[in-house]
Amino acid sequence: MGLQEGFNTPAFAVAFVVAMIVVYDATGVRRAAGDHARVINLMIDELLTGHPLAEKELKEVLGHTPREVLGGILLGVLIAYLTVRVF
Repeated sequence: MGLQEGFNTPAFAVAFVVAMIVVYDATGVRRAAGDHARVINLMIDELLTGHPLAEKELKEVLGHTPREVLGGILLGVLIAYLTVRVF
């Protein structure tokens, strides 16, 4: 958006804010949900030791690590730059 419309435009500002919300969700909210799932699974295991559970365990890996998010940001910027400049 910044390469096509300019970095001083309202469209870039909106795109940037939306991107930051996605980054926050990818690292913070989803990671916390994964941590909660891990603790809940541990509690269920401790409470029902010796009794197999018929239910599936919660998925623990939901979010991305900060390194994965940074890689995604850099890849997105690179692809956008190449798309605008090469094509």
